[in-house]
Amino acid sequence: MDLHVNRCLWCGVALPARQPGRAGRNRLYCRDTHRKRAHAELRRREYEPTPGPTVDPGPLPPPARTDELLAVTILETKGNAAALARLSLTARREFAWRAEVVATTIQRALDDYFPGV
Repeated sequence: MDLHVNRCLWCGVALPARQPGRAGRNRLYCRDTHRKRAHAELRRREYEPTPGPTVDPGPLPPPARTDELLAVTILETKGNAAALARLSLTARREFAWRAEVVATTIQRALDDYFPGV
């Protein structure tokens, strides 16, 4: 049983699951207008792939503090997602949509995997 819920890439609404035995890809958008808007937005903005930074995670913490450090990291990540969402409102066009998508994706992942934190 697949517990993953597909969401519309434009508005985030949960998409209905594909019927078993039916061929084809899963839907990416809840309606045709959202698909057209998303593709128009991609055409409107320039796409410049940039290499991601290489981060050294450093040594692992002692096991006794892992839960505490995980909670702190989750809260810091929520703050970073909120900062990205705010910056997406004033950032240059080529960065704004990326910041918004990353902020939304991070927030959804945290809500899904760490509810109540």
